[in-house]
Amino acid sequence: MKKQTTIFGFILIASLVITSCTDSNPTACECADLGVEAMTELFASFDDSTKMQELSDKWEVKLKPCEDLQSSSEEFKSEFEECLKTKMSEME
Repeated sequence: MKKQTTIFGFILIASLVITSCTDSNPTACECADLGVEAMTELFASFDDSTKMQELSDKWEVKLKPCEDLQSSSEEFKSEFEECLKTKMSEME
């Protein structure tokens, strides 16, 4: 049961990361960088639910400005998605 809760939490945080960022006015590509960084940290802590919760809380705050920008601007959201695709392809 605890593992299911951890997995659910991870999926929730991963979805936040994909749609989020930090600082007062970050660029779309800065948000993509932060998203990749957050996902990397979360994946590394997947087996430790306590650590994962701490990281989730940390990244939720850091990524809030990006989430707000994406919610308010379709152009920003499109730029973010393009930058994220580029970042993810560079990791392969």
